[in-house]
Amino acid sequence: MNRTLLIFSFLIFSLFYGHSQGFNAGLQAGILGSQVDGDTYVGYNKPGLFAGGFVNRPLSSKLLLQLEINFIQKGSKDINNQTGFKYKLAMNYVEVPFFICYKYKYKIQVEAGLSFGYLINATESDNNGIVTGNPSFNKFELSWLGGMSYPLTQKLSVGIRYLYTAFFTPVRSNPTNNYYLYITKRGEYNNLVIFLLRYQLHSS
Repeated sequence: MNRTLLIFSFLIFSLFYGHSQGFNAGLQAGILGSQVDGDTYVGYNKPGLFAGGFVNRPLSSKLLLQLEINFIQKGSKDINNQTGFKYKLAMNYVEVPFFICYKYKYKIQVEAGLSFGYLINATESDNNGIVTGNPSFNKFELSWLGGMSYPLTQKLSVGIRYLYTAFFTPVRSNPTNNYYLYITKRGEYNNLVIFLLRYQLHSS
């Protein structure tokens, strides 16, 4: 855990060092809903938090590259009111997204790219307590991301983002034989929607 925090602190320092060299920089935070494809539970029922920082650099009047360092909570949650069954999977990640942004009409900014994630910890539980015996979770994850944002002021903007684990880096092997998508035969995959606020500290 201390090693993870050290790496995270180093990345934060690198991010703001980039800001001092002429990059635009800022902070962001938000909430999210998540699910895990392949675990047989459906719905973005697991709430989570999202927080971090970003730097970006314009490539033209309409294009820019952005790098982020974020803490993000993922997982899955299910409550069956008829049977009383309860299930929860909580996973904490440090993620480094890298993507390109396109400034569309009406000030809307569209983004697409990749996000590299490192799993800090994971807890899986049901009515009987901590779940054991399932396949272990992979420490590293690669996700596809897409989203858009809209400026409220010169420095403040709101956005929505969608993340999905790349098929070749599953969260873990699928512990069940109940596959509703071909891809879930390969394992379980994080699937989440993020709503965020972004504040730009500096614009060069």
